[in-house]
Amino acid sequence: MTDDLVNLLDLQAKDLALIALDVRTLEIDEEEAALEREVAGAVGKAAQAEREAADAGVRRDELEQRIESYKKLNDRRRQRLETVRNPTEATTLMAELDLAQSVVKREEGEWVKAADAVTLADERAKLAAAVVAEMRSAQSVARDAVAAKRIALAAERAAAKSARDAAAKSVEKPLRVRYERLFYSRRRPVVVALAGVSCSACRTAVPTSRRAATSGGLLADPCESCGVILYRLAVEG
Repeated sequence: MTDDLVNLLDLQAKDLALIALDVRTLEIDEEEAALEREVAGAVGKAAQAEREAADAGVRRDELEQRIESYKKLNDRRRQRLETVRNPTEATTLMAELDLAQSVVKREEGEWVKAADAVTLADERAKLAAAVVAEMRSAQSVARDAVAAKRIALAAERAAAKSARDAAAKSVEKPLRVRYERLFYSRRRPVVVALAGVSCSACRTAVPTSRRAATSGGLLADPCESCGVILYRLAVEG
């Protein structure tokens, strides 16, 4: 086996190892996502409860402002009533005042209902938030385990990447560029051995003239069918 072939196969092995580590990273991502899915429903309910509590607060505050506005109007009517001498105008003002007071009374009743609604909505929001916190607390051990695996895997990948980069330097640039173009587009082995007289990747037969070009190393030309880099380990008998 030639040095070029040895170095190229070593580089490919390290690239495949990196892909395996990336797959493990995706598996960790899925573990974390699964934990999030467990609480997603509770989180959604908590958010909805918070919105409802906020809406209830807005409704209560709007009623409070309206009541205050009505009361100010009534105060002005009373002041006018004290200075009015015309009986007809006084009767009209008293009727307006009675109507306005009934409106205030009705609005105050609505305000009480709105204030009760705010209290209930706040309680529901707090309960929903507590459910989320309880669920996350129950997941703490699993989340810590996922975080530890992520840290360990990141360190492992960094070391593997460093080893891969070092291996790449041992491969001649033209061959490395050819290999990397193939490998990164397919992310699977692209340096493959002959299986008898055929490409082991696609099982296409390789002409005898091309197989005879080397006695144990890389073939000069790629597979005519799938384009992988071919090699043979020994002269065929």
